[in-house]
Amino acid sequence: MKTVLSIIALLVISVSLHAQSFITRVLDWGSGGKTGQHTSQAIINGHPAIAYFNETESSLMFARNSAPDGSGTWDINTVQYIGYVGQYPSLAQVNGHPAICYLDNTNRSYKYVRALDANGTRWDTPVTLDWAINVGHSSLIVVNGNPAVSFIGNNNDGNNDNGFLKFIRAVDAKGTTWGAPQVIDGTRGSGTFLSMALINGNPAVSYYSGGSLYFVRALDANATSWGVPLFLEGLAPYGNGQKTSLAVVNGNPAIAYLRWIPNNRWGLGYLRALDSNGTSWGPAVTLDDTSDHVGLHSSLAVINGHPAISYYDPTNLDLKYMRALDPNGAAWGSRVTLDYNGEVGSFTSLAEVNGSAAISYYDATHGDLKYIRAQDSSGWNWPVPDTVDAGVQSGSVGYATSQAIVNGLPAIAYYDTTNGALKYMRALDANGLNWDSPVTIDGAGDDGYLSLTTVNGKPAIAYFGKNAVLKYVRSLDMAGASWGTPVTADATLHAGYDNKLAVVNGNPAISYWDGTNADLKYVRAIDADGTSWGAPLTLDSMGYVGRANSLVVVNGTPAISYYDAGTNGNGLLKYIRSLDANGTSWATPLSLDSVINAGAATSLVVVNGKPAISYSGSTNRNLKYLRAQNATGTSWGTPLTVDNNQSVGIFPSLAVVNGNPAIGYTDFNTDPTGPNLKYVRAMDVNGTSWETPLTADYSSGYVGLAPSLIEFNGSPAVSYHDYANSNLKWAIYGAEPNAPDIAVSQSSPLTDGVSTVSCGTTVVGTSNVLTFTITNTGTAPLISLAVTKDGTNASDFIVSALSGTSIPVGEGTVTFNVSFSPSSGGAKTAAIHIASNVSGTKNPFDIALTGQSLSSTNDTDSDGMDDATEFRLAAEGFDWQVNQTAKVTAFKSNLPPSGYYTSAQVHALNLGTLLIQRNPVTNQFKLIFGLQKSTNLIDFTLFPMTTSQIQIDGEGRVELNFTSPNAAEFYRIQAQ
Repeated sequence: MKTVLSIIALLVISVSLHAQSFITRVLDWGSGGKTGQHTSQAIINGHPAIAYFNETESSLMFARNSAPDGSGTWDINTVQYIGYVGQYPSLAQVNGHPAICYLDNTNRSYKYVRALDANGTRWDTPVTLDWAINVGHSSLIVVNGNPAVSFIGNNNDGNNDNGFLKFIRAVDAKGTTWGAPQVIDGTRGSGTFLSMALINGNPAVSYYSGGSLYFVRALDANATSWGVPLFLEGLAPYGNGQKTSLAVVNGNPAIAYLRWIPNNRWGLGYLRALDSNGTSWGPAVTLDDTSDHVGLHSSLAVINGHPAISYYDPTNLDLKYMRALDPNGAAWGSRVTLDYNGEVGSFTSLAEVNGSAAISYYDATHGDLKYIRAQDSSGWNWPVPDTVDAGVQSGSVGYATSQAIVNGLPAIAYYDTTNGALKYMRALDANGLNWDSPVTIDGAGDDGYLSLTTVNGKPAIAYFGKNAVLKYVRSLDMAGASWGTPVTADATLHAGYDNKLAVVNGNPAISYWDGTNADLKYVRAIDADGTSWGAPLTLDSMGYVGRANSLVVVNGTPAISYYDAGTNGNGLLKYIRSLDANGTSWATPLSLDSVINAGAATSLVVVNGKPAISYSGSTNRNLKYLRAQNATGTSWGTPLTVDNNQSVGIFPSLAVVNGNPAIGYTDFNTDPTGPNLKYVRAMDVNGTSWETPLTADYSSGYVGLAPSLIEFNGSPAVSYHDYANSNLKWAIYGAEPNAPDIAVSQSSPLTDGVSTVSCGTTVVGTSNVLTFTITNTGTAPLISLAVTKDGTNASDFIVSALSGTSIPVGEGTVTFNVSFSPSSGGAKTAAIHIASNVSGTKNPFDIALTGQSLSSTNDTDSDGMDDATEFRLAAEGFDWQVNQTAKVTAFKSNLPPSGYYTSAQVHALNLGTLLIQRNPVTNQFKLIFGLQKSTNLIDFTLFPMTTSQIQIDGEGRVELNFTSPNAAEFYRIQAQ
């Protein structure tokens, strides 16, 4: 299964020091958590979008679908996460961008936030609107061009349990500044379960107050003053009017709500006004009373001209839907249960999406945000619900990562802390922008120490198993889709910490730390696949040695860098190399850095033919680099400090990137909010001088732990753990996200904003048709295609419907026709604009159109023959732009007295349909008809026919077959 954007978050980080930056992706969110409560759905720039609350992370979230019908992937963004924020969101499109009002429970206030872009990927700083009470219902709409919010406001008397219904409107179209809040209903406790909509141009609110349903409407378009609240349905034993949803239904306001019914329970109610302002209302009706409290979380919308309601049945724990049979809601269709798998259907939000009903809602059983859209316009047929956000942000994955190139694509082995599992995932494309779903290799586990490499053409992993022994597992295929049974490489208890897997002389081998004996160990497989293993060797047992080891083949023999913790905290960086190609005997270890505690973290690679190590430098844990002076590592140069900040060298990962050594590492010191991922590369092939480090992930909190650096397609790529969000991440430098691109052709390729397409010359009343072809030349689906036109003579150019609205990567085209159908003569101009999801100047793709129209009333060349006729007689040598007076005179002198006729004029001579009269004497019908001939359309004579030229078919129709001796003759039927 392919991992799509619903679980891949993309963060573009700009770095002032470099022209490019690292592109960061979240690859695995972990498991567990609750997300999707308090949903609000709206159409944002043509695509369905949802604002919702993530209870586990106490965050306000926003998701928007990549397709106009909601069938694409969901791009999920965290809007606000500081404090307990995001309950009771209300989503609307404000001045072209999504905007949300919501409850900030930490600061007990209502806030408003608007995205910085049209798709909602980046968000502005929130604006505080007013103080809130314990219940945070609010509703956001656009009122006369500016955003406005109705809400339950604090009454400033210290009582947070009973507020007032309030209204506030922004001073500007974006909502950067706001006016003073107004009290709409001063009754204590008014305004719960509110819903706001524009009613006949003015904002209005339905709400619950004192056990009753109320409606109030502003007296002007800006809502500077409000009418008196109108009581709609009276007191019941336990109240009427909870959970209201207000909408305009066939011109009049209507409300769906929770209604008290005679059998002593609540059901789904519906009420519609008798006029467009809502001054008088019809009788209330009960739509569903099949169980108690059915109708909770109702959402009313007009779907294909009829009112419809999504709602929750708390007794049966189901999501339900109803749609009226008429535009007013006088009669309703059957109830439809849409989701019944567990406790599903609360916090519904209904909208019409691309012609069909669509609902966002909460799945309490799984803690998920879900979305479902009908497969027809009436809402009778529905598919399986789609999980938008699986509520997985609370799991912890990615702690301890190991990255390698597997069959040409980057792959990562990592630890899922929440489930105690060893996992693996591999990219699906050459840029590492899309990734396959994670594969659980060992569900019983791994304890966070692992190493990935390719063994005999297939990915393999060494890891520390849950039973506290060193294990090894290899994939059954080259991509890592399925895996073999793990084998034990060392059965010693607690052996396998800090393991590093490499291929040594054709067979896999592992260096590791034996926690029981505190020794550095090495073991090598007996075969090339690693199905059986030799006896483990102890390489260094002098004290507490072997942590932070790193294994690589140096000049044909295995070598290891590692940390000797020593005694009394006097640790040392060490290096040891085998005396043979298989690692059966080893030389004496070398101490490389005399600084105490250097080497607490090491990464060993071969740099320009000689071994080199990046490592934690000293007690203050700065980042250091050291390279040998010869190919075997028997003598070493002087250590270099690459980053002298404190606590930056704890997790170094060294690799050769584009010819020079480079290091990915964790900076625990610079950012006060927590560690970040950093990257630094040498200026030369040996690593004698280094560039200024850059930050690869600026995310707040603990990010960049356990990095694993490789070179991929000439760029550095790092896998790492985001501890703050408990995610596995991957970053690549200089890569651009997959993006669509558009190419348009009309017999030849066109250039956006430059090309002009001629629709040719035609006569008024006729058409020239051109076909345009759209192609996706990008690396992501091209969607949301639409064509518009404008210009001086736009009405003379008819644009057909598109053959489709999306084009997958590398597959198919979309076409449309432009018909030049002028209504008057002269030169015509217009332009077409092709909109799409392409970024930059090619959205829209602009094409200029021209055309020449000729009429029978114009004679451009003044030769006595009109333009339309000369154009039609072009085959006879006539040209409407060239004066040919003599030719025209000669032509007219040879015409019959009646002159020349157009085809339309000839057809206009049809006398119509004749009726046959019955003979009153014989009661018979007689039809006599014959064929008449003319050479001038004035004088007609009978044209004799023979019996052989006349046939009668099986349906009684008479067929005349004849030839015309003269092409200039005309024929007509004479009947009596």
